[in-house]
Amino acid sequence: MATGNVGGDNIRTIQVKYTPGPELLAMMRDFQAMANHLLAYALHKRIKSARELRDAQYDWFERNYGGRYAVHYLHSACSYAAGIAQSWREIGKARMPHLQRPIARLDQMLVKVKRKDENGIRLQITIAPRQYAYLDLKVRHKKWKEWNQCKLGE
Repeated sequence: MATGNVGGDNIRTIQVKYTPGPELLAMMRDFQAMANHLLAYALHKRIKSARELRDAQYDWFERNYGGRYAVHYLHSACSYAAGIAQSWREIGKARMPHLQRPIARLDQMLVKVKRKDENGIRLQITIAPRQYAYLDLKVRHKKWKEWNQCKLGE
């Protein structure tokens, strides 16, 4: 996602269609499982902050995902789950929330942007220490040449 203020326009998101490869899809499924576990835990234990959730579930992460994923994935999943739990509490829905599709929320420590050409970018995603996956995105948007000067957001 590109963020910033270019030419008076406040840029929030550029949507890009892509099909993840097997490595990224596996990571997204694991992130979905992490987030669902953390969401259920946060709702059951009435945890409100991502930090409290992270501290309570660090050992669980190490047992189940340690070595396969950088600990930043736990931070991102806790932030994501705490946000969903907070929204669910405010709305007061009866049914427990559950993520149905593979997803990943990557904090800035996990992604490095490498410009491939003027029409797209290449993302280097840290899976585990010294283990990376690459994602090539072709961006077809009329303002992309202006917007690609901005920094990556979360």
